Amino acid sequence: MYQRKERTKEQLPWWKRLQISELGLRIVLIGVVLVGGFSYLVLTTAVATHGLKVKDLSDQLDQLASQRAALQVEVDRLQSMQRLERVTSSLDLVRVSQVDYVTTGSGAVAAR
Repeated sequence: MYQRKERTKEQLPWWKRLQISELGLRIVLIGVVLVGGFSYLVLTTAVATHGLKVKDLSDQLDQLASQRAALQVEVDRLQSMQRLERVTSSLDLVRVSQVDYVTTGSGAVAAR
């Protein structure tokens, strides 16, 4: 009937040329798939965690910006001219009518 023709080394599958059994090849491939799947899960979890941290920090930044705006409004109110005039009148300060400036030839205003 039919005779089995022997294959040359180049005609054999690569795992047989490396002398790896089919069971060994399956174990290696299953291991690669498992390691790849585990790595995918770890990386996906890490990316999701970092995304949540970024969202929390962004929310905190928005909150701090609104607090800063409110504080700036308060600073502007406290530095307003009407408030300064009220405070100076309550301290019994006198309004200056004439200002005299002192000029020196050397530019120094204090000497020992």
